[in-house]
Amino acid sequence: MVEESSNPNYYSIENVMNILGVSRKTVRRKIIAKEFPAIMVAGTYRIPKVEFDEWLGKYHSNSKEEN
Repeated sequence: MVEESSNPNYYSIENVMNILGVSRKTVRRKIIAKEFPAIMVAGTYRIPKVEFDEWLGKYHSNSKEEN
């Protein structure tokens, strides 16, 4: 079963997995390490889209500077 976020303001873990191309375990590690914000709703993490997209933009900027 693929979990989709029904709220347009939040990503599900599956959404973030697809965006980053990583496993569920990696996304959960990043959430626990507070690399990007997440909230727990009914036992499931939700990631605020605006804040995640900002984090992703900074992450890509840093990656380009290192190359």
